Formats: sequence, structure tokens, C-alpha cells
Amino acid sequence: EKSKRFSTAEGTTLQFGGKFKVPILEGISTDTTKRAVFVSTGVGVGPCIGAIEKALEQEHFPPIDLIASYRTESEVVYKDHLDKLQEEHPSKFSWKTIITSEQGRLS
Repeated sequence: EKSKRFSTAEGTTLQFGGKFKVPILEGISTDTTKRAVFVSTGVGVGPCIGAIEKALEQEHFPPIDLIASYRTESEVVYKDHLDKLQEEHPSKFSWKTIITSEQGRLS
């Protein structure tokens, strides 16, 4: 069930990597990347939000999906802000939460 959440079409090329430090965007090639997926846990969403805001300012940055994982619903931070970004940029940004106490871990 978990693997179905993150499945892609057969033959889809995936690249994992980038700079795992701030500034995050330096590790993403806008020439070859078709979609960027950010994964965060807990308050680690903070640096992702900063990078997403900067990326949304760039006309040619690829669409971004954010998967933010929290132990409980009460730990979700920046929900209103992320909802607003998604509403303002529907073709460039989407996000979803994974509540591990309900849905299980990402690992």
C-alpha cells in the first residue's frame, strides 16, 4: 500500500539528490528537472517553505510537490500558509501531509 502512494509510470526517470543544505534550490537543475518533490518531517518543513517561496518567484522553475510528514495532526505547522501557496499557484505547487500515527511511516 505504501509503495503505491509514490509509484510512477514505468520508465519514468527519477533523480534523487540535490544539496541537502540551505540554499536548497542550488541543487535543482531547472533545465532538466520536470518536477521537484520535497519531503520533510516536523519543523524541517521550514527550510522547504523558504525554498518553495523562492522557486515560485522564478517563472521557469518546475512544479513542486511537498510531502510533509508529522506524527500527529496537531503537529502540522504552516498549514494555512501552504494552503494559500497552493491556492495561489495551483499549476506550480501542491502539498500533502502524512500523519504517521494514522497512515504509517514513510520508510
